[in-house]
Amino acid sequence: MGDYTQLRAWVLAQEVAADVHAATGEASGGFHELRDQLRRASLSVPTNIAEGCDRGTDREFARFLRIALSSASEVESLLCSAGKTGALPAQAVRDLAARVGLLRRMLRRLIDAIARTSADALRR
Repeated sequence: MGDYTQLRAWVLAQEVAADVHAATGEASGGFHELRDQLRRASLSVPTNIAEGCDRGTDREFARFLRIALSSASEVESLLCSAGKTGALPAQAVRDLAARVGLLRRMLRRLIDAIARTSADALRR
């Protein structure tokens, strides 16, 4: 699988997690539960990419990438909730959601590439 720190998806996922943490740092009121869940979900993305990368097989790597993709979708949904409730400023939500959207596309392409590589190997 290689070095996960060299994967652009992992690098972006780390950046998004740090940005989510920073954006939610000054949350107040009833936002604590939403903030905590948003932080956990954002940390889950790079963590699952890293864990899957060291599993040793394409199948396991793809499985963990799908988990990372699901967590990215969770982040996107939680950002929507944060925007609708006013827990985060609208511009912060838009900026983070755009980056999460890019991350989700990157993860899908990586999953597709692994599937193509595995299918090609089976045909040989």
